[in-house]
Amino acid sequence: MQTIEIITASPEVLGGTPVFAGTRVPVKNLTDYLEAGDTIDEFLEDFPSVSREQAIAMLEKAQEVCLPPSLNTRRVLLDECLPRKLKREFIDCEVFTVPEMGWSSKKNGELMQAARERFDVFITADQNL
Repeated sequence: MQTIEIITASPEVLGGTPVFAGTRVPVKNLTDYLEAGDTIDEFLEDFPSVSREQAIAMLEKAQEVCLPPSLNTRRVLLDECLPRKLKREFIDCEVFTVPEMGWSSKKNGELMQAARERFDVFITADQNL
């Protein structure tokens, strides 16, 4: 039997369908409920063998696996052709502008190389890059 945190899959249980560990409740049931607009509480009421902790852990794991990494740990460089106040839109990011870096005199290729070396994201409106 293969166990991945709170989910198990075994040929002897529902033909190998991933289920909540210790139950015969398919994990897909939870996503079906949520897609239909039901709440976690309604799901848990209908499937009492699944614990709230299991349901929450499964949703957290799905979020971790399926969603792209957050920009909140990224270093962002804004080109000087963009308004500086745009910095405020990047909550929890390290945001710098080209002038703040002292790179205003750099040509396109040189600027791109410097940005690539020091930043995760470079944002510009320059269509010639």
